[in-house]
Amino acid sequence: MERGTGLIKSKNFVKLSLIILGISVIVVGVVLWRLGGSSTEKAALKSGGEQQLIEGFPATLVYPNANFKDSEKRPHFLGDFSYHGTWETTDRVSIVMAWYLEELPQEGWFIDDYPADKKAENIQFIDGHKEEKPIQVSVIKDQNSGLTQIVIEYPAVKAGIEAEEDE
Repeated sequence: MERGTGLIKSKNFVKLSLIILGISVIVVGVVLWRLGGSSTEKAALKSGGEQQLIEGFPATLVYPNANFKDSEKRPHFLGDFSYHGTWETTDRVSIVMAWYLEELPQEGWFIDDYPADKKAENIQFIDGHKEEKPIQVSVIKDQNSGLTQIVIEYPAVKAGIEAEEDE
């Protein structure tokens, strides 16, 4: 009889362990979802109907001939956020990227990765940082519209970093 009783206890122990494991996975999932959020915030509209940068977007060098298109704030694990903004211009990819390569260092940014081909007219990327804040600038020729898109991203910016005031 003891043998069967031990087996029953063993099966109950396995069932109980699986139930506890399942509840733990659900609780951890809910906590991570609450901390990181689950949706992307898009740019709000000004009262006049035109878009503005999403609240909290870091101060950004914007190419002089560019028109604002949109911006997003994306949640990340443990309260970090990435910010993503897009502008458009009729100027060529190489001209826009040359401007960023000159202007970013003048504003205290360090360029970590330069474009593979500074003469390319379809797409160019750079990565950089200022203090501990990373930046990625992508300049892309949109083949459909013929416009040049400027995408500026600030990956995993801490939630406590406030947007700097433009001078």
